[in-house]
Amino acid sequence: MKNPKEFIIDEYRKHGSPISLEDFHVQYGEVLPAGVKHLSELEPLDSVFGLTLDQANELINFYGEGFLFSPEIEGNIREYVTTRGKLDFIEKEK
Repeated sequence: MKNPKEFIIDEYRKHGSPISLEDFHVQYGEVLPAGVKHLSELEPLDSVFGLTLDQANELINFYGEGFLFSPEIEGNIREYVTTRGKLDFIEKEK
């Protein structure tokens, strides 16, 4: 069985924006009968399942750090965003 957090990624792909946890519970209540609180207690994902780094970063910003992805993945995404920001700044200065 899929980790219910993978369904959040599926919904993001379908709609192009993050789904609220309340809407998630309405749509996927049968997958997670214990409720939204239980969702936050599940192990974080150790893959971005094909999302771009920008998409994964959007989900991290929406749901908060430590909710959806493992600390290692979130750290890599933060490094990417920081480095990209520095490179963009350098390019603008030229």
